[in-house]
Amino acid sequence: MNKIDRQRFTGFATLYNSSRPKPPQKVVEIILGYRNGERVNRIVDMGSGTGLSTAIWKEAAGEIIGIEPTPDMRHLAQERFTNITFLDKSSYATGLEAESVDVVTCSQSFHWMEPLTTIDEVARILKPGGIFAVYDCNWPVVWNLDAEKAYETLFAGVKNLIEKFPDLCESESKFPKEKHLTNLIASGQFGYTRQILFDNIEPCNAERFVNLALSHGKIQNLIKKSVVEIEPLLYRFIEICKSTTNPTMRVCYIMNIGIRA
Repeated sequence: MNKIDRQRFTGFATLYNSSRPKPPQKVVEIILGYRNGERVNRIVDMGSGTGLSTAIWKEAAGEIIGIEPTPDMRHLAQERFTNITFLDKSSYATGLEAESVDVVTCSQSFHWMEPLTTIDEVARILKPGGIFAVYDCNWPVVWNLDAEKAYETLFAGVKNLIEKFPDLCESESKFPKEKHLTNLIASGQFGYTRQILFDNIEPCNAERFVNLALSHGKIQNLIKKSVVEIEPLLYRFIEICKSTTNPTMRVCYIMNIGIRA
């Protein structure tokens, strides 16, 4: 992440941690399956945030390292998981030894990383046969028809506000998620690549669904910049969500993997 993107995720680590989906153990199971069940000696989670995606490896790996450049995200992660190392490094300069890592993961983060330099660094630190797994949620999560439609309306309004205030666009340095697999293949660093789909069910209520929306950097950026036009959009969204009582949400994931040649 560059300096702008570090700032983008500053100031709402607690909200992010309490509302975002926790990656399921299915992530670990899929990756271990490609290792024939062999335990992981060292796993690196790039863009580890508050450690939600890093901690799922506690029972399956010897050494666990999170790479997170945003200070408040990293500090919260280190407070919560004292037996995991979280480094203030970047995806293109981890500082780790060559061919020293069995698995590298990116959960909800690869689209913030310059893909070519990140893949080069991943290939450098992975052992031969090591696995790179990039996985993302499909937004919004599956919860309630009216709430999901309201979510889409909210983010359409957010997009309009960002276009109305172009100075906010300085923080939009994203790389398309739909090109993740193409980038892995085009790099020539992996002997095998593919895409995997799976889902997971988690508890949910109106408060959590609202907070999921609030945990997105676009909305936080508008709030930080005191763009008052966001307020009526949020109020309408919250009012619609309040009437829903569905106790669970279904989180759909897309995982792209590359196995180093």
